[in-house]
Amino acid sequence: MSEQFMVHIVRMSDGETVKEMGPMSESKAEKVHDGVLINLNTTEYFVAIKSVECLDEPGDQTDLSPTFDRHGYPTEVTLRIIREWKQPITKESARDFFTYCCDCWHENGEFLIEDADDTIEFHTGGWSGNEDIISAIQANVLIWSMCWQESRRGGHHVFSVADLPGAIDHELTTERGDE
Repeated sequence: MSEQFMVHIVRMSDGETVKEMGPMSESKAEKVHDGVLINLNTTEYFVAIKSVECLDEPGDQTDLSPTFDRHGYPTEVTLRIIREWKQPITKESARDFFTYCCDCWHENGEFLIEDADDTIEFHTGGWSGNEDIISAIQANVLIWSMCWQESRRGGHHVFSVADLPGAIDHELTTERGDE
């Protein structure tokens, strides 16, 4: 039996799947353009094609998990999420960001997370999909300027979250001298 695929139409603002189609054969799924952004009435959606075997629970795609085309390359939507990461930059959110990037990483390269010194190393292995991820990280000016440590010939990149502040305390406290 050939591999089966599901097509998801996902709302960008909250990652909710608004329509599912499938399962379908690879030949039918090839007619759908994976990673296409759709803009309807100022709401953005994207198309994600996933192998049925890749889905934990078909239909439960409420998070913005990385998506890949049928050749294993990260889709434009995945790269856009990296470029436009929306969380404030704290040590915890930067770890979440780099965890997302590691989830996108192809096995032709490698990554290493050193918890002891809060560093993350990426080695692209020369694979263009991994190089696209590094380019997307570089396009995220805030992450790149706050976390980038070093890049070396051969696709080696080192990032650190050690100097970032911890979680932001959103609790408002006021001190008044006249109380």
